[in-house]
Amino acid sequence: MGLDEQGRYVQQSGFVLLHPEESVFSEMLQGFRRQQLTRNLAFSTVENREGLIRRFATEMNEYPWAWSVDMVDEFFADRRAVHGNKRSTIRSYQNALSTFTD
Repeated sequence: MGLDEQGRYVQQSGFVLLHPEESVFSEMLQGFRRQQLTRNLAFSTVENREGLIRRFATEMNEYPWAWSVDMVDEFFADRRAVHGNKRSTIRSYQNALSTFTD
């Protein structure tokens, strides 16, 4: 994929992507990773946040552009009720998801 003058992804001639959604999602995660590293966060923090984003996408079976508030509520309710995560853990997960979607 290439970028046009406005920074939008455009398909380059000569090839067709088999899974364009996955490619865009991977690019989004790479950008998120770079953003976190430029803020001088620890590699472990960056990896944990990226892992949470991937887990959320997998559990919701949707890419970020299709996420809804209901999905977020369901995910965090499940983390609290079923997995028994502490409130501080839930807050850190919510912060990571919010940072990614900003």
